[in-house]
Amino acid sequence: MVIYSAWCWIDGVDTNESVAAWNSTAVLEAIPMTLEGKLHNCYLYNEYNETEKCTKWVFDTRYRTSSRAIEWSFVCDQRWMGAITQMVYMLGVFTGAVVLGGMADKYGRKTIFCWSGVLQLIFGVLAAFIPEYWSFLLTQYLYAIFGSAGAYITGFVLTMEIVGANKRTACGVAFQCAFALGIMLVAGWGALIDDRQLLQIVYGLHGLLLIPHIWIMDESPRWLWAQGRAKEAVDIIQRGLICNKSEEVLDKPRLISIGKVEKLKDEDDAPIRYYLKFI
Repeated sequence: MVIYSAWCWIDGVDTNESVAAWNSTAVLEAIPMTLEGKLHNCYLYNEYNETEKCTKWVFDTRYRTSSRAIEWSFVCDQRWMGAITQMVYMLGVFTGAVVLGGMADKYGRKTIFCWSGVLQLIFGVLAAFIPEYWSFLLTQYLYAIFGSAGAYITGFVLTMEIVGANKRTACGVAFQCAFALGIMLVAGWGALIDDRQLLQIVYGLHGLLLIPHIWIMDESPRWLWAQGRAKEAVDIIQRGLICNKSEEVLDKPRLISIGKVEKLKDEDDAPIRYYLKFI
C-alpha cells in the first residue's frame, strides 16, 4: 500500500473546506508520476500541461492534523528546514555538554542542575508559542543546552557523586530507566494530543518535575570536599548516614580538619569516599 505524507495542492480541486484524496482521479491527472511510479510531491501540471513546482501542499492528516512540518511545509525545497531543526538541537546538546560541564566543575553540580531545570521549563513551554522559524531554532538551541545537556548530564553526575561506589550501578540503571520511561511518556502524549501547541506545552511542563530538587537534593559532597568546603560535605554525609540508619560513627571535627589540610595539599577525597559507601 502506497502512503503519501504530502502531495501538491490543486486549485479548483482542493479547498479550505475539503481536499481530494491522493488516489482520486483529479489528483492522479494533475500530478506527474516519478520514475518509481509514485505521485511526485513537488510538481504538478499547469494549464499548458507543463510541470511546475508546487507552492502549497495537502498533508496526510490520518495520524496528525497539527505539526510544525505541516505548519511550515517541510517538504520539497523546504525539507532542509526540518533537518536544520534537528541539527541545531544536537548542536545545543553539544554546547551544553562542553560549556555547562565546565561550569558544573566551577560553580557546583546542583547549581547548574537547578538552573538548567528552571530554564528547561521556560524554554520548553515558550517553544509552543514561537510563530516564526528562525526564532524557533534559537529556542530549540537554548532548550537543548539546558534540557538535554544541563539537566540530564549534570543530574547524572550529581547522582553518581552523591552515593557510594557500591550504589552507582543501581543508581545509574535507575537513572536510565527514568529516561526510558520518559521517552515512552512522550510517545504516549503524542498519541493522545493532536494539537501541536498543546502537546509542546505538556512536554515543556515535564520540567516541573525538576523544580523540587532545588530544595530536596544536596550538592555533591565530593565536589564540596574538592572545593575545601569540608563542613558542608560532612554535614551531607551525616544526613545520609542518619537517613540510611547506618551504625557508622562519623567523626565530624576530625574530617573537617582533614578536609582543610587536604585542600591545601590538593589531595583526593579518600576520607569521604569511605563514608559514602554507607549512603
